[in-house]
Amino acid sequence: MKKTLLMHVHATSQNKGDHALLISLLKLLKSNVEVIDVCTQSESHENVVEYLNIKNMGSASNFFAFLLALRKSDALILGGGDVITASNNLLLLAMARITHTPTFFVGAGVNLKHVSKLGMLFLKYSLPDVALAFIRDSNSAKKLIELGLNQSQLTEVSDLTFAHGAKLLTPQYRNCTLDLPDKFIAMSIRSPEFNSSKWGTKEYKNIAVTLDRIISTYGMNVVFVSMADEYNTVSKVGNSPDEIADTYICEIIQSHMTNKNSTQIITSAVSLDEVMSIFDRAHMAICCRLHAMIFSTLVATPFIGLTYNLKSESYLSDAGISDCGLPLQELTAEGLYSKFDKIMGNYDLAVEQTQKACDFFKDKATSYGRLSELIVQRKPRSRWRLLHPKLWILYTINFLYEIYTKLTR
Repeated sequence: MKKTLLMHVHATSQNKGDHALLISLLKLLKSNVEVIDVCTQSESHENVVEYLNIKNMGSASNFFAFLLALRKSDALILGGGDVITASNNLLLLAMARITHTPTFFVGAGVNLKHVSKLGMLFLKYSLPDVALAFIRDSNSAKKLIELGLNQSQLTEVSDLTFAHGAKLLTPQYRNCTLDLPDKFIAMSIRSPEFNSSKWGTKEYKNIAVTLDRIISTYGMNVVFVSMADEYNTVSKVGNSPDEIADTYICEIIQSHMTNKNSTQIITSAVSLDEVMSIFDRAHMAICCRLHAMIFSTLVATPFIGLTYNLKSESYLSDAGISDCGLPLQELTAEGLYSKFDKIMGNYDLAVEQTQKACDFFKDKATSYGRLSELIVQRKPRSRWRLLHPKLWILYTINFLYEIYTKLTR
């Protein structure tokens, strides 16, 4: 008998990294489950029987929709980058503990910057009952143990995408026919997130100066890779900084460049296979988004990682290539070019180091194989009452806190 999972991995086709996580997780679970997915999804996936697009848990209708989904689920899966700190997930965690729903963290990372006091309470309340946590970096693992997660329930892994590798994740990437230059660097850039360091025009101009110098010195073209659309389609810029489309930032940098004719922008309208193909065919990459670094690693393309918060810093550290990182807040044109020039001067070694990091992460990802087996073997659980008093106390607390935050902004 198939198990039904309520899954929240922040996976949307708007974001190529998140989309890769969803595909990886569905491949991992195979045909043993049916999935209720909490996200905005524009394309169907095998095993996904329902999509829930719920952003505001403060409303009674949305809270009740989550309750109904949780009630018919055998387990809750939370995954993705900073997904544990999202308000929906902190509330879901508390709901899962009250209803005795087995909870699994799958390939999750942690960033507690700007998490509210109420969110921290929900997290501390819920962590002791987590069934199993696959955490993708050592810093996140340490933080969760400090907050109350049982160490015996924690397995340190790599990003979910390494469970399959480029050939299984994107089987057609070697057959893509994108019109690309013979020799180019791939450039991934994003706007700041609400929980990251900040950057802006100064850094974009410094990147532009560096790219012009690379074009002039090495004769390479630059291919900008947009990994995500804006999350709010009301305007091009969106309502908050982390909603700005990558394409918009690419255009800003391109506008500051002298050698614009040696650049092109690939929008996020391309497929995941095509994005992987770009990183595979690139001679080198400059990566801001974490999954740009991961895709480069999967195809052994040397890269510079423009780090901006814990997840990107931890990734480079765990990969053993911290010297390939450059904090965005400290970025200068000379510093970025120097980093690029150094890698180019030892290119074969850089390829070898990147391949070594890929092999290391693939080996760590073998632990994910336990997930499907553990879920399928769990005994069916009894259905709980929707009128459980603790659930409505939880809702009332959350609702009042939302009103408080709106009034005090």
